[in-house]
Amino acid sequence: SFSSYQALDQGASSAEDSGGDAYGAIGDAEDPQTGGAASQAQRRGLDVWQVMRSPLAYHLMACFVLSTSGGMFLAGTFKTFASQRAPPFSEAYLSTLSALSALFNWGGRVCWGRLSDLLGAVSTLLLMASAFALVILAYPLCLAQGQAAFALGTFLMFFCEGGNFVLYIPLTIQLFGERSAASNYGFVFSGYTLFVTLVIAVMSRLQVSFGAACQAMGLLTALSVLCLLLLQVHVQRRSASASSGCKLK
Repeated sequence: SFSSYQALDQGASSAEDSGGDAYGAIGDAEDPQTGGAASQAQRRGLDVWQVMRSPLAYHLMACFVLSTSGGMFLAGTFKTFASQRAPPFSEAYLSTLSALSALFNWGGRVCWGRLSDLLGAVSTLLLMASAFALVILAYPLCLAQGQAAFALGTFLMFFCEGGNFVLYIPLTIQLFGERSAASNYGFVFSGYTLFVTLVIAVMSRLQVSFGAACQAMGLLTALSVLCLLLLQVHVQRRSASASSGCKLK
């Protein structure tokens, strides 16, 4: 909740001498048109122990988990589901599809990263997650239509998934500063690792159909849109508060 963020804000000033403000940097970084720069204290940021006590870190972790888990689950299982359709796709087709998908994953990292430079990380993640949810929900229809449609759906899925692992790195730095950036991102990433492992274990035991799996993964991705919207609201409020403070000075 925003009240918990505000409570953390009150204690953030005591961390600035050693680590900086947990929020201040993102207000400037999210608007590439203004060219704003964070203070030296903000650029230093928080260490991983301070981040682990921040409610915002768990909000960011939830965004990461929800927006990436569906794509990673389907990326690891789409060949299995495709080989079970009637008639099944050939192994040669699926192997070629996997190889070409890696190129779209790379292209997604570049394209979404460039869009983030123009729009900001949160806005780009919102756009990508919305598109990703639609692709996942439509994926069973692609499988039913045949090889060409399934290839298109798979390429779009890998294209969207590639952006996740690019955008959350600078977003973590923007939120918590450059200090301990690698360990801070590692902490945020740990939630994704644990959740994906749990999802795969549960889904394999349930032996769900491809359509049901896509509905579940699409729902997770759609929830990430809501989570990102809440993050964007907080970012905008923080940015407006920082701007008012500068005017008062």
